[in-house]
Amino acid sequence: MARYGKDGFKPGDVLITNHQAVAGQHLNNIVIYTPYFYEGELLMFAIVRAHWIDVGGWSTGFGAGPHVPDPWLEGLQLNQLKIYEEGKLDDKLYRVIGDNIRFPESSLGDMKSQMAACRLAARRLDELFKKYGRDTILGAIHQISGETDRKCPPGGGADAGRRLRGLVADRRGRRHAQRSGEAPRQGHGQGRPHDDRPVGLLAGAQGGHQLAHLCRRARRLQGADGAARSR
Repeated sequence: MARYGKDGFKPGDVLITNHQAVAGQHLNNIVIYTPYFYEGELLMFAIVRAHWIDVGGWSTGFGAGPHVPDPWLEGLQLNQLKIYEEGKLDDKLYRVIGDNIRFPESSLGDMKSQMAACRLAARRLDELFKKYGRDTILGAIHQISGETDRKCPPGGGADAGRRLRGLVADRRGRRHAQRSGEAPRQGHGQGRPHDDRPVGLLAGAQGGHQLAHLCRRARRLQGADGAARSR
């Protein structure tokens, strides 16, 4: 939203990003997302993250692992770019991506699968909005966010930003993690976000079921409130 603004998204847009400052990840994790509109209003995004086999860099699979001192050696960085704009493919960007990865057929095939998953998410959202209505859906989403905020301590907890050394022992088939102190800071972080702002709503099958459940509960509560007022 900061880059394009609320009016900068149109139906048919498809965006791609793997930048560590946006999604807090290593570069092989590619995020594809599409804007979702309900009755012409931009309300949310369908987002799918997938691990591509290659994004350039030193090696396939994991961008050379912990040996990379900075993300520029890890591979191709894509910072919130529109690969499709109003349904039209950006051929130049598509070629740039394909020319800079070792297995373009595989990785670009992953991208198309991610786009298909976003389209499926949009259809499922259409069904939910048609069944429950805008206010109930948005109320359920705010409830999910509120419950998450209440369960997460401010700042991410006492161990936020610190690398921990632990021991995992197998006792009669059960694994137990035991903290044994903190490891020294490394000169090459992995999986450590540079920005703690949320990217958007990641809605998978479990999230969709939870949202539908909260919508049903909200509808029951609305009915109960209405009955109480009628008395």
